[in-house]
Formats: sequence, C-alpha cells, structure tokens
Amino acid sequence: MFKESVTEVQAEVMDDNVLTVEEERKLEECEAVLAKGIDTIAEMAEALKQIKERKLYRRTHSNFKDYCKAKWDKSAVRIYQIINSGEVAKRVNNCLQSGVKSPKEAHLRELGRLPEEQQAQAWDEAVKNTPEGEKTTAKDVKAVVDSKLANVVKDAKTDVATPENIVETPVAEEKTIPPLADVPAEEPTPKTDETDSVTLPREVVKFLLENMIETAGDDFTKLMETYPEASEVIMSIA
Repeated sequence: MFKESVTEVQAEVMDDNVLTVEEERKLEECEAVLAKGIDTIAEMAEALKQIKERKLYRRTHSNFKDYCKAKWDKSAVRIYQIINSGEVAKRVNNCLQSGVKSPKEAHLRELGRLPEEQQAQAWDEAVKNTPEGEKTTAKDVKAVVDSKLANVVKDAKTDVATPENIVETPVAEEKTIPPLADVPAEEPTPKTDETDSVTLPREVVKFLLENMIETAGDDFTKLMETYPEASEVIMSIA
C-alpha cells in the first residue's frame, strides 16, 4: 500500500511548473488510485504512467524519481516494477476466461518474463494445473514460465548447425580432365607507342565542350588554361 512519506520535501514552486485545473484534478485522481494499495496493480500502473508522462509531479518536484521517493517512499526500481507488472496485468486480464481470477503482482512478475503473446496462456495453464481448492502461487506460475522458456531455447537450438542436425551432402566424383593437345604458343604482339584514335560522336563532343565552357566561364583564355585539350575539341567540331 502506498503511504505518503513523512520525509516529503516540497520543492520551490515556479511559474512554469504550475498545473492547470485539469492537471490538478488528474493528479488527485491518480494519487487516490495509488493510495488504494497493491490489489489494483493495473490501475496503479496506469496512474503512475499518467503522472510520469504528463509530468504532473512538476508542481512539487523536478523529476519523477524524486516525486515517487518523497511522496510515496518508493524507489525508481520499485515504481517501474509496478508499471511493468501493470502492463502484463492488462494483457492477461483482457484474455481471462470465465471464472479465472486475475493474477497478483507476484504472478505478474513471473509472467513478465515471457513474450507478450504467451503471458495470458501461461496464466491460464498455471490456474488449471493448480489442485482444486488451492490457490495458484507464484511458484506455480514460475514452473509454467520456466517450461515455456525452456521450449523456446530448445527450438532455438534446432536452428543452429550441430553435429546431430547436419546432413552431409555426398561429394560428386572428381572427373579426370583429358590432357590438352599441344598448341604452339602465340608470339607476343609487339608494343607500339601509337594509340588507336577514337572518334567521338559530334553530339558527345558538343556536350563535353558546353560543359567545359560552363565550368571555365566566358573567358576563353581561362578555358584554354583550364582545359589545354579544348583547342583540339574545338577544332574537331569546327
């Protein structure tokens, strides 16, 4: 159960931290839910989320952590534990079958170890496995959760190559390549300093020249200095 701490210290009120009328009303509602105790874990988690996300604590404290410690004497770890358990509670409660009771926080912490889509099913299995007339304990839930997690690990291992699941592929017989007939070696082509001339299409040359001029500007002298080969290009399209 949440109780206001006697060590609460009021922070200095600043203009930017003044709550609106609607925020004041919302804060009162949230704190009333928190004061009810641990039996309303989903509602408590939602109340804490509202205070945190809307910064309803800012009238008295600079951050959510200090607010929880001063107002409720709860550490940040404990607060986030409640918020996470509340999220699990909402998912499980939405899938509860008729006659199945809602899980307590100790149950929820165990269920929270599973992927979201398996949490409601795990709770249902734990309840069904409980002998008639007895209460489902956190230990009962843990057994179901551990079993499901073990299956997840087992399935993951089957996707990994191991000596047991590797199927050897038969190696094809090596074919003998017949020897090649003797072929006279080709005489090396003598190297020459001459290079084959390549004639560019007129449109390509024009495009290159236009880009040269655009780069160098209107100054023809600058064009010649920047592109010494420009005179040859100009002559080629003259």
